[in-house]
Amino acid sequence: MGIHHRRHGLRMQKDSLLTRILKIILAVIVTVLAVSALAAVTALLLYGLVLAAVALVLLFILSPEDLRAFVKTAGERIDGWIGRLEGLWRSVKEGLDAWGAREMAARGEGDNERPPAQTGQGDGLPGAGEPPEKA
Repeated sequence: MGIHHRRHGLRMQKDSLLTRILKIILAVIVTVLAVSALAAVTALLLYGLVLAAVALVLLFILSPEDLRAFVKTAGERIDGWIGRLEGLWRSVKEGLDAWGAREMAARGEGDNERPPAQTGQGDGLPGAGEPPEKA
């Protein structure tokens, strides 16, 4: 068994020294730019978090009642978002269960498999009342 200069059926081309150097320089430049962009975005995110923390502290000092009302309203809004996501998850799961049941019935293998989960038995998430399904 000889050593082949092929990888996945494609011939490897030898680049000239100048081409290899240019590729290395280009890779270094792209890497530096990507790391710089990541650092800039991280700095902006941290700056925003610091400003938000300062605003909350000032609001607490100046008007604690308004801060409590803001936190209560924000919590209710987040609860609403989570409720809608749970409804969406339930809807998608029921649709996939119905589709799977139709596929199993079409194949005639539905007798040997467990039936799809019924509505109201949980949302299908692990730890939500039913064991996680294995893929």
